[in-house]
Amino acid sequence: MSETRSTNRLTALVVVAILISAIGVFTGNRAVLVAAIAPVSYLLYGQLTALPELDLAVSRTLDESNPAPGSEVTVTLTVTNEGSSTVPKLQVVDGVPAELGVASGSPRRATALRPGESTTVTYSVIAKRGIHAFGDTYLNGQGFSSTDQREQGQSATGNTELTCDAAVHEPLERELTHKHTGQVPTDDGGTGTEFYAIREHQHSDPVNRIDWNRYAREGELTTVEFRERKGAPVVVLVDLRSDVDVARRQIDPPATELSVYAARRLLDPLFTYGTEAGVAFYTGSRIELLPPARGPDHKARTTLAFREAVAGDWSNNTTTLTRRSSSTSMAGSSTTRSQRTVADGDGGVQRSLESLDGRLKGRTNIILVSPFIDSFPGDVATYLQSFGHAVTVLSPDVTTRETAGGQLESIDRDVRITKLRRTGVGVISWDPDQPLAAAITRTLEGQL
Repeated sequence: MSETRSTNRLTALVVVAILISAIGVFTGNRAVLVAAIAPVSYLLYGQLTALPELDLAVSRTLDESNPAPGSEVTVTLTVTNEGSSTVPKLQVVDGVPAELGVASGSPRRATALRPGESTTVTYSVIAKRGIHAFGDTYLNGQGFSSTDQREQGQSATGNTELTCDAAVHEPLERELTHKHTGQVPTDDGGTGTEFYAIREHQHSDPVNRIDWNRYAREGELTTVEFRERKGAPVVVLVDLRSDVDVARRQIDPPATELSVYAARRLLDPLFTYGTEAGVAFYTGSRIELLPPARGPDHKARTTLAFREAVAGDWSNNTTTLTRRSSSTSMAGSSTTRSQRTVADGDGGVQRSLESLDGRLKGRTNIILVSPFIDSFPGDVATYLQSFGHAVTVLSPDVTTRETAGGQLESIDRDVRITKLRRTGVGVISWDPDQPLAAAITRTLEGQL
């Protein structure tokens, strides 16, 4: 329901009309009485052109129903006059969720609407993880004389909330992930190219694996076995330290949110194609690991692990994951970040990495996801590489070049990445404004 109320202009006209009329009657001056006709006429005109009850339909659409964190989502609000009277002056303000910042456009519009006409309000917001409900749309209508107005809050049909749960709806192509995983030799004999052993011949053995030289020499049938190679398991290690819970701008999602999203995008094709894959989280105190495995049950456990890690509740262990409740903006920042290395302090980081290595089944492909705003991920990558693991770093770029401090942070990050690449560790730098698959493709093509 709309609320009708008089404007200050109407109140002023009533006061003026009464005052002039009183003066004319008291003085007996006809000219003064005639002067009262103007405000009285305007009052009558306002009554004749009073705005009826607002009969407006409001609908809202989003161009993405479940966007990635940091994505720009276009919101389109349509207001239609379904009444029989014109609304000469209409103000529209959409109820943008407080957690989301408007990136472009405006959720406000002032216009006039004839019966059956519609007006459109278009603006963009930056998606952040979670479910964000839109509020009622504020509508304020005024008549031709502006002596009265009707205002109301109205729920829009269509999209009433924006959901950003970092779920994977468009998984990476298998080739994009496969390029960063490899194979490792096993201690099992079978098919392959590297000699493993010779055993007694069995009737089911293929002819091309019989050792014919030995048969010609000794008259004994034997079968040659080769060392089998299989797809190496993959572990995605996500950097959830509070030190890296920063964002480009206050309206942008923090680095930890982007890292979780990227990690889930990486794991989905691995599970789809049967690769043994697991996930690990580092929060500054220890590394929590869900070991590599395959199958739908393990995939479900991985999804649950992401939710618990982000929420700060790792139920599979006694240690609780911690995370800052709010992120720090990188814009204008020139503060020196944590320079902790794996050799600092009491050796807690080394022990965590050694414990991680001990829980893995031999050589593993490790994908470290970190924004790389300090030297820590580079140190971790080289340390894990020293254990014989193949390491790749995927780094969401949350630095900005809009300020002098931001430019310095960006340059420092580029230098760290360059140094790490020289050690043989692959680094994928991902601009959240661009699709993740595009960043991986550029790296594979050597176009960074």
